[in-house]
Amino acid sequence: MVRMRCAAGDADAEGKAFRLRADRLAHDRRVASLSSQGAESLFTDVLAAERSIIALKLELASRFAENHGAKAADDLARKSGTSKGKAKGTLDTAKKLKDQPEVEDAVRNGELSEEQTSLIADAADVNPSAAGDLVKTAKNGSINDLKQECSRAKARRPR
Repeated sequence: MVRMRCAAGDADAEGKAFRLRADRLAHDRRVASLSSQGAESLFTDVLAAERSIIALKLELASRFAENHGAKAADDLARKSGTSKGKAKGTLDTAKKLKDQPEVEDAVRNGELSEEQTSLIADAADVNPSAAGDLVKTAKNGSINDLKQECSRAKARRPR
């Protein structure tokens, strides 16, 4: 049990350290003087970090829902400064991912944006056999391609 507390404490400390580093970088005036190539490289890193955070956010949203019960969407909306509808969408996606290991793995591997994850989780909830193809579409196509494929997957749902 001590090991688990320590590991949880380590994760919490890492989260705080990450936030501090991100805050420092956001306030670093040298970012404005980066070359075009340097700015694009940093932007690529920020986008990759954002995708990693999505996986963590969705995992923690699931725990948040457990802790807050029926008022989870209201509480998350208030906490995150977003609409109740957006908060509910985050909580719904987090819940659906628990039964979608292929999609969850893609999220954890940084292969999906939050919008892609939401679209795929929703479609795979209706048609689980489509998950793998939808992840491939997300990785190789546009968001509009993914939306179309998700609609098709829902229409082909197993009966």
